[in-house]
Amino acid sequence: MPRIAYITTGLARGGAEIQLRLLCERMLLHGWKATVLSLLPTVAFAGELRSLGVPVVELGLRKNVPDPRVFLRLVGALRAWKPDVVHCHQVHANLAGRMARLFAPTPVLVCTAHSIQEGPRWRDWAYRLTDPLCDLTTNVCRAGVERYTRVGATPAHKIEYLPNGIDLECIDRAAARRPAVRRDLGIGPEFLWSAVGNLRAVKDYPTMLAAFSQLAAEHPLARLCIAGDGPLRPMLEERVRQLSLSRIIRILGPLEDVPALLAASDAFVMSSRWEGMPLSLLEASGARLPVVATRVGGVPEIVMEGQTGLLAPPADASGLARACREVMDAPREQRLAWGLAGRALVDTEFSLGVVVERWLQLYANLWQRRQPALQMSYPS
Repeated sequence: MPRIAYITTGLARGGAEIQLRLLCERMLLHGWKATVLSLLPTVAFAGELRSLGVPVVELGLRKNVPDPRVFLRLVGALRAWKPDVVHCHQVHANLAGRMARLFAPTPVLVCTAHSIQEGPRWRDWAYRLTDPLCDLTTNVCRAGVERYTRVGATPAHKIEYLPNGIDLECIDRAAARRPAVRRDLGIGPEFLWSAVGNLRAVKDYPTMLAAFSQLAAEHPLARLCIAGDGPLRPMLEERVRQLSLSRIIRILGPLEDVPALLAASDAFVMSSRWEGMPLSLLEASGARLPVVATRVGGVPEIVMEGQTGLLAPPADASGLARACREVMDAPREQRLAWGLAGRALVDTEFSLGVVVERWLQLYANLWQRRQPALQMSYPS
């Protein structure tokens, strides 16, 4: 039975962590043994993973506090587990996993970047210097692959596009709950927009709030529910009050049942300043919602202008409001067509089953490339 160790910077309620949890579940179904090594203390998903039989090891890193003991624990965990594949997620885990390979050799090491850009430029240089220690880097969007190659973070022949995947069965099961969830939210004939994401600067919620302040003047039935939590929540709640939007906009906080909110919604909106391949957009398209989003990172790979939704410039409240207005003014048949086209795209390229099969094939190819004399048949 092949073994895989996932190394992650942390386990919080973000897109990268959700993807890691989904991958663990599916790898178990394919006959693999999995473990998760988290540099930071876990915030979410650890209990769920352990209940599935996936060990979760917290290595004790504290934010902004370098600690060589964490690296030693990582090396020790890899030596003890002896994985056939190590798959790292997020920049700190990618760099730590590469360095750990010097002291805990593993047959295959894959690193995944979950954004088009993972912070300051020095991280690109760190990727370049440590690239020989990994077999392959993947990025969740084509725009990310292009950028990492262009800036020299990764050689073109050692990086591939491999997107996030979503559980469409979970989304479809939630559809029947639309009337009940709308009732619980106090939504009747109103047009409900939803937004999902951590309440951090990169998501640029102030621009979204400003856009809905404009939209409400022309569309009094427009409503917005924002699911997520983060350091900017108090500021955003205060901004809602300042703009007198408390009747129109609700910040729901962390939400475990995102598919239920999407089922209750009429459209989805995102205002990020940069992105990779946001799971929230994939889930919204999977739920057959027309989408309005900013033209950043890998977003145009999901939101096809005029086909699955509309795009707006980043940091442009008027542009975002204009796109939302166009969706609300469109005939219902047009909104349905956008939603169905988005679902068709997700079915083809971003369903979890399709993505997991691609990972299995990638692991097998890398193993055979590095260990041609060994016969290892991965379950599929």
